[in-house]
Amino acid sequence: MPRLTMRELLASPGGFLDTRLVGHRSPPHRNVRAALEAAALLFFFCSSIGTALGADGDLLTPSVFANLHYDSNYFRLSDDPVSTRIDGSSVGNQGSATTRTYGAGLRIAKTYSLQDFFIDATVTRYSYSNFSSLDSTGHEIDGTYNFKITPSIGGALIYKNTAVPTDQADIGFQTVSNIRTTTLKRLDTDWLSGAALHPRISFFEETANSDLPLFQLENSRTRSLSGSLIYLFPSNNTLEAYYRRANGNYQDLLPDPTLLLASSFHERQTGARVLWVFNGLSTLSADAGYLDRTHEGLAARNFSGFVGNLSLNYQLTGKTRLALFAARQLYSSQSDISSYAVEDRATLTGTWLATNTISIIPSVQYGRRNFVGALVDVPVQLRQITRSATLELRWAPIRELDLSAIVGHENRNATLSGYQYTNRSGEISARVHF
Repeated sequence: MPRLTMRELLASPGGFLDTRLVGHRSPPHRNVRAALEAAALLFFFCSSIGTALGADGDLLTPSVFANLHYDSNYFRLSDDPVSTRIDGSSVGNQGSATTRTYGAGLRIAKTYSLQDFFIDATVTRYSYSNFSSLDSTGHEIDGTYNFKITPSIGGALIYKNTAVPTDQADIGFQTVSNIRTTTLKRLDTDWLSGAALHPRISFFEETANSDLPLFQLENSRTRSLSGSLIYLFPSNNTLEAYYRRANGNYQDLLPDPTLLLASSFHERQTGARVLWVFNGLSTLSADAGYLDRTHEGLAARNFSGFVGNLSLNYQLTGKTRLALFAARQLYSSQSDISSYAVEDRATLTGTWLATNTISIIPSVQYGRRNFVGALVDVPVQLRQITRSATLELRWAPIRELDLSAIVGHENRNATLSGYQYTNRSGEISARVHF
């Protein structure tokens, strides 16, 4: 068959540029209004409980921050003069950008008898020097309420909501802002009988949405039920075996068997988790499982495989620490050239406490994504390999002030023209805690 360009492949039926894939765009004022409403609600909530906080063990910490970030290639466009990205952008659209980020946050922790709650909320404004049409407002909310109904029955309510600008490396040149919003709502219920082994039942819902559709990551909603058995060792380390079932849907995708576009899915995952502390200085956290996702009537979009993550923190000396993180993820990526993606990531970070107030933090990252399950005869399968490195200097001259400076370099290679890029970055930031 003749060799097709990326734009021709993606504009074909079922491709990214096929307008039948595109749902409605959220109103442009939605994120600003939501952030302001969240800030107002948080303010009145803090005002109402402010007098109750302040006892031993309670925490109320407001903060403000400002960052100045530079990217030499903000849209992560290829330097290949004959390449074409998903949206048709080429080398002519490369450009540097300075992002000014500022905002405020509030952290609250409170204990009532056997109950306690924690909330960490931040509202952030993003402003771009060369691309003012991308200016946007985001937020992050992380809340946990630990409860006990009886001495043997307890659990936790968890809520996380994040709205941040979408990674430009996945979508190319854009003329309007694109906010990616993810939400997790979870209820864990534990039966603590006093034995080393106890059961846990969890219900949770996860959603992910973008203002504009993404080629490599669809909008989705997943509702899950999981059961697990947790063994608590005398050392307070834990080992957990779990089984999870879930139903979900790809939002803004219309079901169409002729185009092989799935709009819903069923998922099963079996695995184990471990949390281990070594000598009180180093910790190991790991999760390994097998994921199986099926689409009724559209077996071509099914996928399965091993998933998991590993986090190891090792205290080398009193002033030096190493942290290793590695993960494998499978996620849907429906187009003519792929059905899903396999992503592997690894990060190695060192921390050296040069003085009581100065830390130096080098970090290297490696990522690989393979897009598999093509529905058309493509000459080459899309594969991306990203390597990056950063060097950070942190300085806390006083307890209420944190300053930092970061320089970084990122490079991505790909098997298809138009996905390679190089970016150099730098950032200075300041945060004041009250």
